[in-house]
Amino acid sequence: KEGKRSLLVRREQVPPTNLQAKFDALFGHGRWAYDGTKLLSYAGSEEVTLTQAASAVEWTHVDGEFTCPLSVNVGRGQTTLKIQFTDKTIELGSETPNQDQTNVLSAITQNASKRLFMPIGSAFFRERLLNAEDWASRKPIGRDGELMLHLGYFSSIAHAECGALMQIDRAACVMLNDIPLLDYAAGKTRRRAHNLDIRSPDVCRALNSLKKIRLKSKHKPHRTYIMFGVDDVSIKNRTFEHEGVMTNVFDFFKTQFPEIDPEKPGVTVGKARDGGVAPVVPIELLSVAPGQPSTKKSSDISQEMIATMCQETQVRFKAIEGILRTVKEAETSASAFGIEIESQLFRLSPGSARRLEPYQIMYGNGSIARVDNKGGWSLRGDRGDLRFFRPAAVKTWAVVHFGCRDLDCLAAFIKKFTEMACQRGMRGLEPQNLLKPLSGRVDLAGRERYPVLDLGAQSGDELEKHLDKLAEDGKGHLDLVLIILPEGEAVNRIWMYPALKRWAATSKHGVVTQCVQWPKLTGGGKGGG
Repeated sequence: KEGKRSLLVRREQVPPTNLQAKFDALFGHGRWAYDGTKLLSYAGSEEVTLTQAASAVEWTHVDGEFTCPLSVNVGRGQTTLKIQFTDKTIELGSETPNQDQTNVLSAITQNASKRLFMPIGSAFFRERLLNAEDWASRKPIGRDGELMLHLGYFSSIAHAECGALMQIDRAACVMLNDIPLLDYAAGKTRRRAHNLDIRSPDVCRALNSLKKIRLKSKHKPHRTYIMFGVDDVSIKNRTFEHEGVMTNVFDFFKTQFPEIDPEKPGVTVGKARDGGVAPVVPIELLSVAPGQPSTKKSSDISQEMIATMCQETQVRFKAIEGILRTVKEAETSASAFGIEIESQLFRLSPGSARRLEPYQIMYGNGSIARVDNKGGWSLRGDRGDLRFFRPAAVKTWAVVHFGCRDLDCLAAFIKKFTEMACQRGMRGLEPQNLLKPLSGRVDLAGRERYPVLDLGAQSGDELEKHLDKLAEDGKGHLDLVLIILPEGEAVNRIWMYPALKRWAATSKHGVVTQCVQWPKLTGGGKGGG
């Protein structure tokens, strides 16, 4: 059965208990399954009628449509839930389920999970870890204390020759750590929280990075807010009208929370309404609300996340068996639909499974590179580096850096780069084909005196203009620019690397760019040395 209006549970924040009570009263306990958006399935052949229990929770029935009021935004608003029945009946016993059957099976096997756990995509997580299952845990990740790696589980319905299979596995999500705002800013700026200057540019920048993030407060009613930014005046000078009397933020909170500092600016947690001032809360009372996925993950965070998930087989399968127990115990409505969730994982017979042999990769001159069990291979052959199958050829190439401090180290890298290119059959990447720019600051690196262009600290627009000028200096023969990125990973990720790749993809010159991070070039990162 499908509602006329999609109930977007996450957007409207419909309390799960609210939905459960409404549907239990109308359909009977455990005789329905809801996918969280618009698909509502009913396990019964008899017609649904307006019972006394349904009327008690405000269901009405007019012209074949069931309607009832529904609280949204955690009880602070109202919407109308409308259900109109369809004539479609879906048989779930087919050995080869179609898409409709698969959708219903997914809703049934995730019905309680969507209420008990926190859904993120197709995975489920424990928002609070009290009495958590074996599969639910979390650990700090990164170095600033702002992120936590939450472990959860993934569930889906798949097609197989034997019928429908429920696939389950562990899942992981990097979320913001639910820590006080002062501790968050202290970790980002490498300072102590108790003497933090909120007005300093780096602290404001750290706090403003949390804009549109949900915050929780210590003061009653302990509600959540949205972070709008740091106020421009102290809390003792931020005045507002309360019950017809003018007061300030400090005086309003100081009796209950004497620890707040009157000189610190507060945090704006909403928009100004009806000509008034925007709501402000002292920063000492605010923390990051739990259960919020982080949208920013560096390569180091991703590597740590992968390493955590790549566990030994026995450890991983023990967690998966715990997930299966949780699903079996939670999804009690499955039996109403005639579905039984097995207690054991599906196991293949020894003769029906085999391990695939690793691939072999052919390089130039018939050389073969063997792929190992982890999917990697080496370009080091028995007689030196393997040659590419069809090596590229360049006419002219250039090297660009951004204030490199060790030109001898850069020269050693350029020398090694040209040697490896020669061994792999690439033509034109010899030192004599290095372009000497006609404008800008040109350094001569090492004893070989390789000409390299130093662009210093450039913005995105200036960077693209300098690269355009470099390509014009090549008079149409520049084919490759080797770019040495600076040490600041945040700068590289936020604007420099995107600007370089945008120029390579959209400029009229058609020049290929190859970026190398300075720490990796010097051996300070993965792949370095």
